[in-house]
Amino acid sequence: MTSYYTFIVLIFFVCYNQGGDCMNNRGFTLIEITCVILLLGILVTFIVPKTTSIIKENKRKTCNSIVTSLEDAANTYTYKNTTLVDNGISSNGYYDISILELQTEGLVKNKLENPLNGGVFDTSKVVRITMENNSYIYTYLGDDCK
Repeated sequence: MTSYYTFIVLIFFVCYNQGGDCMNNRGFTLIEITCVILLLGILVTFIVPKTTSIIKENKRKTCNSIVTSLEDAANTYTYKNTTLVDNGISSNGYYDISILELQTEGLVKNKLENPLNGGVFDTSKVVRITMENNSYIYTYLGDDCK
């Protein structure tokens, strides 16, 4: 990274130490404009990829947060409908609850937007509820955040 700073300082030195009095000129020389464009190009080369990766990572984190909210909503559903869930687990080994059912119960908002693709979460996707060591385990079975 220090070599890039050295390169930038060198360009700055070339642009502003041409041997003439630049302050009395009314415009910019071709070399000055070229140096500015070159410096902007170097800055864009470093800033755009880093910014893009930060935005992607934040969208992924937001999507994972929504999935956690769905699992928390399934937890609330289990609390409200313990007998129903327990019967499903005892007969199948698991109980699936769809996003649509969680929306119908008022536990999650309608039209959950997926930040990764700009669409909405498929309401037919489910949160699977299982039991392990007398504790409920909630697992979202969709692949929206990958």
